[in-house]
Amino acid sequence: MFLLAGIYIGLPPQYRKMRNLLAALVVTFLAQAFDWVAFGPGERHFTGSIGGIGFIPSETMGRVAFGIFAVVIDLCAIAMWVGQYRQIFRPDAAAPDPADSKA
Repeated sequence: MFLLAGIYIGLPPQYRKMRNLLAALVVTFLAQAFDWVAFGPGERHFTGSIGGIGFIPSETMGRVAFGIFAVVIDLCAIAMWVGQYRQIFRPDAAAPDPADSKA
């Protein structure tokens, strides 16, 4: 994920299609990490603090917190892949119609 993010940052803006693909991959890998923590097998241990007061939340509380973010990032990744699909397989649907821009 971090390697792909570095490549994304290093690519010039004229490589828009490659940058879009790399961005979708980075978000997908980030989503996988959150999915694994929230929904993967095995025991999890979480720690936290609010206002400098430390506490140890339950495993369920930690998984729910990660699960909420996992679902949000999953939806972002799905939206990015739908955009990639449209860009690659339906380029005419992604591009605006030049006839509509007549003024």
